[in-house]
Amino acid sequence: MKKKLISFVFIITSFIIIFNVYNKIMFDINEQVKVNGYYQNNSSFKRDESCVLKIEKINLENLVIKAEDDYKNLDDGLVYYKHLIPNDKIVIFGHSGMGIGTYFNRLESLKKNDLAYLYIKDIIYVYVVYGTYLVDEENLFILKEEENSGKLLLVTCDKKDKRKRLVVELRLKSTKNP
Repeated sequence: MKKKLISFVFIITSFIIIFNVYNKIMFDINEQVKVNGYYQNNSSFKRDESCVLKIEKINLENLVIKAEDDYKNLDDGLVYYKHLIPNDKIVIFGHSGMGIGTYFNRLESLKKNDLAYLYIKDIIYVYVVYGTYLVDEENLFILKEEENSGKLLLVTCDKKDKRKRLVVELRLKSTKNP
């Protein structure tokens, strides 16, 4: 009886692991299709309302779309707050933790002077990490508009305290054409 129970648990556990790996692979393929479609100027994308964020150090290259008023689309990927104006402040939110759709899972590994690239239409904006800090979830000062600041804020939940937000602040370094 004990062997049957162990076998049953092993089979169920194996199924769950295989199912999760399959879902992750399919999710990653779908994300790459979105990114490729953006680069190829696919008509199904609103290029005025989306961009691609690429951070080589953490193996991230994903489409970023405008946040809905209730942020429900945050579960679908990376979202930006209010506008995509590189010379002003851009705030991008993403999930971290375990599971599918945790694009900012390795955000804390970014260090000063690491690079990130924001592809908006046909221009590449190069940002450099300036620093990281934690804020309380109720602290909304990070959303305050800052004209001509050239800041990019990447925001996710802190893994140790879900009431805190990890913020990686980057500054616009340069622009280039692909």
